[in-house]
Amino acid sequence: MTEKLNLYQQAATATRWSGLFSLLEQGVAFATSITLLRLLSPSDYGIYAIVLAVTGFFRMFQDAGIGASLIQREHVDREHFSAAFWGMLILGGALCLLMALLTVPVARFYGDNRLISILLFVSLLFVINALTVVPRSLIFRDLNFKALGIVTFSALVISSTVMIVMALNGYGVWSLAVGAVAQAVLALVFYCVKTKWLPSCTFHYAKLKDLLGFGLQLSGSKFMAYGRKNADYLIIGRILGPVLLGYYTFVYKLITEPVNRICGVLFKVVFPVFARAQNETDKLKKGYLLSSKYIMAIVMPLSIGIALMAQEIVPVIFGEKWIPAIPLVQIMAVMGLFEVLQDLIVSILNAKGDTRFVLRFTVVQTCLLVSAILIVVKQGILAVGVVVMFMSLASFIYLQSAFLSKVNTPWRLMGINAWTPAVSAAIMAFCVFGIKTALIAHAFSPAVVLAACVSAGVCVYCAVLYMADRKMIKEGWRIFFPKKSGPLS
Repeated sequence: MTEKLNLYQQAATATRWSGLFSLLEQGVAFATSITLLRLLSPSDYGIYAIVLAVTGFFRMFQDAGIGASLIQREHVDREHFSAAFWGMLILGGALCLLMALLTVPVARFYGDNRLISILLFVSLLFVINALTVVPRSLIFRDLNFKALGIVTFSALVISSTVMIVMALNGYGVWSLAVGAVAQAVLALVFYCVKTKWLPSCTFHYAKLKDLLGFGLQLSGSKFMAYGRKNADYLIIGRILGPVLLGYYTFVYKLITEPVNRICGVLFKVVFPVFARAQNETDKLKKGYLLSSKYIMAIVMPLSIGIALMAQEIVPVIFGEKWIPAIPLVQIMAVMGLFEVLQDLIVSILNAKGDTRFVLRFTVVQTCLLVSAILIVVKQGILAVGVVVMFMSLASFIYLQSAFLSKVNTPWRLMGINAWTPAVSAAIMAFCVFGIKTALIAHAFSPAVVLAACVSAGVCVYCAVLYMADRKMIKEGWRIFFPKKSGPLS
């Protein structure tokens, strides 16, 4: 009982620190994104989206799942950590060299020579991130999310300042590239200072091989998941060009980034916590039901609100140059909920060690999505958005069915979980739509309409949710301020 209680207390403490720093990071990232969207052009974002897609492809191979393996395994020693460090350094250097060799072919493929120098510079991230794997894993294993938050927030603030200053001075897409490298370097320095860990001078291949058993399957599933989440970028960039890709990238980030940052509070904690309970099905079931309940309570109103207020959100916050993206925002808004719930299930399955199933699922999912996008891409980004949204829904339904079967949980419990947030969000949507219609009829400015509708929506949703399920609110309070026991104990 003491061990279970200790795990719950550690998870609650980790969630509190993760929540605090996630809130701070969300504010800085949001302010930085708005500033950069006003300073940079859609073409700049389109070019950098290509850079992210190409380098991100290689990043899937960067740690071979070893970082996660160090966190997931119940027993590791110093030799495991040292073997992981030297192995990652070799792999990171090799990927940096490979990326340098491919810069010219990639630039020719996309017909833009600016990509050569940008890709050469960003390829340094492979070495920098390789050096970060072990010290970061040590912090995760200890569930020391206070230290993790200090590191990531400090690096974000400094790198965001660098990006804004460069954008103000007309450096364009280079603002984004330098900012990314600066953030990685700062994080590495802070991680090393915080952990005070140094590798030994010996390399034990047997220890590295031991970690690769779990890591390679996880790395394979991450690779396929990356292909699924970036296939649309690559195909749109090649066939429709950087301008339309810039609009599509803006929409995808608008929909998924707020959701991922808010739910990142939970996701940072899910994998290391559930790895400690990987052999206890009842804990996994309770943890998923509790986590998904709060995710739906947060993401449902957010997604519906973005769809309803897209015509005001885009020009008022991001500028009129992004107005052509509004129809795509309205089409894809609800996708954020399906994506985040999929990511939650995958995290728990990986923590449980069920990487083989996750790999098979992501292979099939990616192949189907790429095929569907290739069929419709010439119809434009709206057609791609519809396909991506419906494929996300279908994937979520299948994955959740499989997961619920593994933990012996009926769909009925998920329906109960979703009922209160869904009804509360529907009432909120009805009220917001009425207020918006009335204000527009009286010729109020988009900024006034947005402010009034957001304020009313938040108040209505919170009030209805509280009246409908006070128990959920109290449970949430206990998660952040636990006393002696909790839902996972």
